[in-house]
Amino acid sequence: MNTQLKTIFVFLFLVCTLRGTAQNFSIDYPSYQNRNSDALEISRIVRNDTATILYMDAYSRPDYWLRLASGLSLHGNQTGKNYPIIRSQGFELNKEVYMPASGNITFILQFAPLAPQEETIDFIEGTNKGDFQIKDISLNKQEKKGKIHCHISGKIIDSPQSSRLVLMKAHKNPSSSPWLSIPIRNGEFQYDFYVDHEEVYEVFIWNDMLTGSWLPSLFFAENGPVSFTLYPASTRKPGLVSTSNPLTCELQQLESERKAKFNFDSLYAQMNKLYEENRFESEALQTLWKRIEQVKDNNEERNNIYRERDRLEESGEAYTEEGKALLVKIKQLNEEMNYNKKNEYG
Repeated sequence: MNTQLKTIFVFLFLVCTLRGTAQNFSIDYPSYQNRNSDALEISRIVRNDTATILYMDAYSRPDYWLRLASGLSLHGNQTGKNYPIIRSQGFELNKEVYMPASGNITFILQFAPLAPQEETIDFIEGTNKGDFQIKDISLNKQEKKGKIHCHISGKIIDSPQSSRLVLMKAHKNPSSSPWLSIPIRNGEFQYDFYVDHEEVYEVFIWNDMLTGSWLPSLFFAENGPVSFTLYPASTRKPGLVSTSNPLTCELQQLESERKAKFNFDSLYAQMNKLYEENRFESEALQTLWKRIEQVKDNNEERNNIYRERDRLEESGEAYTEEGKALLVKIKQLNEEMNYNKKNEYG
């Protein structure tokens, strides 16, 4: 083969390769502009000439249900076209799907192939109020934004049902402040975190947040890896943070000194004593636990009982007077500790 033919062959090969890869690639944790619920997450999008595949996670309280309509579609923002769903794997559409103990179901949605021009899409369940929507999902493999790259990894101990990790700025309220969702797979997690400023962040188990009690582990966002060993809040074991990053090491030293100053051990010992003597939870709450055992095979009734439990907790009827007084003391000490933290780290 002469030089000219070789050049033409190489050129045609490159053109075909580029044309093929333009429609055959995947995006992990695609960015989006907004969504109307944090119950759905997209962990990966695979785009090729025959289909558009979304790897999804659904999250909710155990024994609560979620429903996805069969009218699901993707809307292309560049062409205005709609791309209907072809099939769902792992999540039955048009049905109330109840959450397992993990509060998480992983599934796959396959849609019609996208036009090459599409750069952003909308995930649309329907037009009814409350239908799931995720807007302006990017289809571009964007460069990681942020001067600082902090690789987060770790494992969850004694909590096989834990399915999701919350990552957010320290000392914020997750119900009113933005947070990132990191999936937990087989008790482990990892995430590449990019930010512009060295600030204090925290991670904690999302499943604990559902019960209103979680144990945040603090770290500085700085260049370098950070490893966590986390325990469910019910164990009252603090998470372990392992790193050689200097700011986080300094933070750990300050946290150790603070724990010596703000000691919760005696309060938790009192709580355990009240639990053992059935003097912590109210009769109404204890009755609910008995009812759950009686209807363990009836998901709808269990769902109603969990809602009643939430109502008791919100109204303060879930605990005895002794229990409520103890919770007030724990809350006050926790507020004092958080005030101390904010003064040091802003």
